[in-house]
Parts: sequence; structure tokens; C-alpha cells
Amino acid sequence: FLVEFREPGTGLPQPSFDLWEEDEGRHAYTAASVIGGLRAAACMAGRHERRLAEGYSRAADEVRDALETELWSEEQGHYVRSTDDSRLDSSLLGLAWPFGAVDARSPRMRSTVKAIERALAAGAGGLRRYEGDTYAGGNAWVLAALWLGLVHRQAGHGAGHLRSLAYATDVQTVLGLLPEQVTDDGRPAWVVPLTWSHAMLVLAARPELSLVDELASQAGQRRTAARLG
Repeated sequence: FLVEFREPGTGLPQPSFDLWEEDEGRHAYTAASVIGGLRAAACMAGRHERRLAEGYSRAADEVRDALETELWSEEQGHYVRSTDDSRLDSSLLGLAWPFGAVDARSPRMRSTVKAIERALAAGAGGLRRYEGDTYAGGNAWVLAALWLGLVHRQAGHGAGHLRSLAYATDVQTVLGLLPEQVTDDGRPAWVVPLTWSHAMLVLAARPELSLVDELASQAGQRRTAARLG
């Protein structure tokens, strides 16, 4: 299994549809989710079936290496959404949160976040899904702004985190509902309410989740130390 799920040549997971269920390809978000899953499997195996832990951990590292090789663009200075599509996409935030495939404080991830903020900014604090999005008007998505805030929190940028929470508060309806999309002048667009928007708000607003980041960081340090010595 640990061999068959990867594509020969690139070392990335086999082609699949993207997070938005639109395009098939070798996507950065998919690679990050697989890395996160394999690391979780290694952690569980370490507690319950230790002979399997090393294999899961090694597979995660190999996919991580492939991500850095195949999905980082030196020319553009940021990660790309897939091997054949270099557009900026808010799903690239998933490399840092929630999957922790890339350190939110790393130079490459910081550069990617800045590029996303420049290219996808919409209205007063909003963020579009990806470059060229036309779905239902291609407006800002509440969950994308909150996702950006979560990555800022992970990187230790408290002000960026608070901006995302303030944005979500500002664009809620009079009933306190969050839409899927928001127009540039702040009006709800498309689905109201969207569970995904509300779920992301809960995740962004819960300070105790910072413990998850700390534990993940400690686990990464232990893996590095084990490999080095």
C-alpha cells in the first residue's frame, strides 16, 4: 500500500480531484493531506503496533520530499496548486494548517501566504478561493479568510488571526449566519448559512487548539532528531 498509492516518477499521490471537486491532477493539498494522514498513522502505530511506525513515517517523509520538489516554484516564489497548474489557491494554506506538512514559519510557506494575500484579496479582509474562480460570481469565501487566519495563528501572527475573526463577524447576517461567499461590498452571496463557514469560525476562535500546533511541532522536532542521530 505504501508504494502503490504514489505515482511513479513524481513520488506524489496518484492523481485525484482537488479540494473544490473541480479539477483532476496532482495537487499540493492532496499531498499535504496524505502526509498528515501518514504521520498520524505512524503516531498511532507507535502506540499500538510499533513495527509499522517506521514505514508510515518514511512514506510521509518521501511524499514531503516530492511535494517540495514537484510543487514548489522557484521562479514564482511560492507553492503551486498542482503540477500542471501554477495558479494561487487558498487550499495551499492546507500545507501548514491543518496538515502540518510544511512549517507555517518556514520561508517557503511565508512566501506562499504573502502571495495568496496579494493575489486573492477581495473587499475589506476577504479572500477568494483561487485565481480565476468564477463559481457563483467568484466572490470572497468566508472560510478562506478564516483559514488564512488559522495559518497566521499557527505562524505566531496574532494580528492576522484577529483580522480574520473580525472579518467573519462583520459579514455575518443579522441572524448571525455566515454565508458561503461575500461580495466586495460586504453582502452575503450564494448559500446562507454554510456549515463549512461556521465550522471554520469555530476552529479559528478556539484558543485551546494552539495545543495541537505545539504537539505537532514537538513531534516534528523528535522526528528530526531521530533522523539525525
